[in-house]
Amino acid sequence: LAAPAFAQDFAITNATVATGDGSEPVENATVVVRDGRVVAAGTGVSAPTGAEVIDGTGKWVTPGIFSAVTDLGLSDVDGVSESNDEAAGNSPFSAALDASRALNPNSQDVLVARADGITRASVYSRPSASIFGGQGAVIDLGADAEPITKARAFQIVALGETGARLGGGGRTGTYAWLDNALHEAQAYAAGRWSGEDAELTRADAAALGPVVSGKQALYVHVERASDIREILQLRRDFPNLDLVLLGVSEG
Repeated sequence: LAAPAFAQDFAITNATVATGDGSEPVENATVVVRDGRVVAAGTGVSAPTGAEVIDGTGKWVTPGIFSAVTDLGLSDVDGVSESNDEAAGNSPFSAALDASRALNPNSQDVLVARADGITRASVYSRPSASIFGGQGAVIDLGADAEPITKARAFQIVALGETGARLGGGGRTGTYAWLDNALHEAQAYAAGRWSGEDAELTRADAAALGPVVSGKQALYVHVERASDIREILQLRRDFPNLDLVLLGVSEG
């Protein structure tokens, strides 16, 4: 059931309600929303006097869906490069890229996703100039011009076959690039980075500083078991890393 986004005080009656806590759905329930927040839900709940009432007979009310890793809002038309900000393959920057600055809350993809029940998402730009894709953002899909819940929420890096291609043609190059980048970021954060003979730009080194300190999560796209084991070994040299593994088909 798609409730009006602008109606901040309303009640949905006679609906089947899924609470999202693993319990069975509740039939013929009422959900009360006040000031944009759910304040009551169940069979013993009544619609407040004066509130807008939406008849949910034959329909479901569920918690909003969180789209965990997506490029939602970064393109208007996928096939038109001028309106597609999913990647920046020709940019001199990589880790410093900030997905939050390119988000379009009026994108048709966002409107469709909201109608389908997606209310929040974590959005990233795809690694393309290097193994680093840049800093992703957590957003909400409310019908307003301020979608950002948290900018620069995580950094994303591609390993496996994609990382091998971006890192020079093989996994050996990928791991050498990743290890060197984290060490350069560590040196930059400690004030020991001069920039001479550095592989990272100053902006990229600065962007990876919060990753090395554990203040920003590192999302690692990895599938093969040997790659998973290898990435977990990073904690030996960088014990503060907040690792989030994506894909992990051989986990």
